[in-house]
Amino acid sequence: RHMNEYINYYDNLSEEELMHYGVVGMKWGVRRAQKTLSSKNSTDADRKLALDRLEKHRVKANAEVAKLQGKRPKLEERVNKKITKHETKAAELADKAAKHNRKAYGFMSTKESSEKHIYKANKLQAKADAKMADIAKAKSMLAENDAKTALFKKGLKDIDKLLVDNGRKLT
Repeated sequence: RHMNEYINYYDNLSEEELMHYGVVGMKWGVRRAQKTLSSKNSTDADRKLALDRLEKHRVKANAEVAKLQGKRPKLEERVNKKITKHETKAAELADKAAKHNRKAYGFMSTKESSEKHIYKANKLQAKADAKMADIAKAKSMLAENDAKTALFKKGLKDIDKLLVDNGRKLT
């Protein structure tokens, strides 16, 4: 299921977009530290270095989570304000566009007046669509913040699990 979502997503990208194909968890060095800690050939110095690096990454990830969570209320307030403002305006514009469409296809309309009303309706609908696109962009900023927070939290869970597992091995 997930693979199909990724394939569909990547099919729709343009040639100019730059993508990163990294592995989740690599940013914190969890995989390499796990390998070092579980290897029988690793020295105590290697294990200590791996644990120090994990702790360093853990501190950075905690700071990033705190930063993202700190930004969220203000971001959410901006998004809600934009939604309230633009939804109302978009609805008004769409209503005006609908009125012009009705006039364009009315019983007594001439060809020239129909074209005029259709032009106005399309113009108003385009403005309404632009307002809705602004709302979608604002919502995506909030979703991006939440996705980053979730990613860092997952990395923290991986680090914590690795540290706990290492502690159990030592005891």
